[in-house]
Amino acid sequence: MSFGFVSPKYRALSSWIDRGRKHWIARAQRPLGRRWTRLCAHLCLSCLLSGLVSGCGIIKMAYEDGETFTLLWASRYVSLDRDQEALARARLTTWFHWHRTTQLPDYAKLAQELQLRLKAPLAPGDMEQIETQMRGRWHTMVERALPDLADLALALRAEQLTRIEKKFASNDETYQGEFVDVTSPRRKKDLFNKELDRVEYWYGSLSTEQKNRLRDATDALPIDPPLWLAERQAREKEFLALLHQIIEQKPARDVVIGLLRSYATRLETSPDPVRRAYIEALNRANRDLYLTIANMTTPEQRSHAAEKLGDWIDDFNSLAQS
Repeated sequence: MSFGFVSPKYRALSSWIDRGRKHWIARAQRPLGRRWTRLCAHLCLSCLLSGLVSGCGIIKMAYEDGETFTLLWASRYVSLDRDQEALARARLTTWFHWHRTTQLPDYAKLAQELQLRLKAPLAPGDMEQIETQMRGRWHTMVERALPDLADLALALRAEQLTRIEKKFASNDETYQGEFVDVTSPRRKKDLFNKELDRVEYWYGSLSTEQKNRLRDATDALPIDPPLWLAERQAREKEFLALLHQIIEQKPARDVVIGLLRSYATRLETSPDPVRRAYIEALNRANRDLYLTIANMTTPEQRSHAAEKLGDWIDDFNSLAQS
């Protein structure tokens, strides 16, 4: 896939992607946190939200040019020919129209509900309920995209998978160097600093006491980078095997949709009992972390977060109507 001349806006967007690379790799430590709807609400739930400290403006730019943004990202993994690119762009146009007109208004309503929740302390049950709401919206997005993904998978050729495999290997090498081959104190420091940036984006500056509590909470997270790297590699291997199966066997479209649906479902956990237990423990620890964050804030900080949410609500509604 070749884009020819790339406008300064897209260059800026690509540069932003590169600057955010370490952030996204770090988020990969949190199985619940890697969703493109990263348009919902971090606040007390950054494991379910993007945590994009750049603010809403960059999201509006990315969303308004969603087809090109997505193709730009995809080009890092696979080089599409002209017909494949035309197919992908047409389907993305349809998907983004659906998402803009049906899902963004729903996100605005969810953000309004979160604004109300900020007025009182949160209980563990609140965190689980919000997590369920977020997960349901993720499932809706994926289900809508499955037929289009199936058609694109059926259009791929075997030689195109080589680039995907190399990109996976490159990503894993980067992860190894930045998260596995580092000391535990360095890893904890980096995690705390990233979380502090996200929290202060939403709540404003934290006091020294609040920072100490946040540091204690992030230090207590049961992070195991080697185990998560093994899970990543297992998922990548399964995904490549699935694509090879689709290309070689050319199953019926409905069969491919079912295969992709099953794969997406498995991404929420792990077939390996040790890694599955790790994911579940880490998810519980993340919920505890965000409960701690939400409940240690002052009324003024919660008001700051509510205002930030108001900006997101305005953007959701503006994008939905554009």
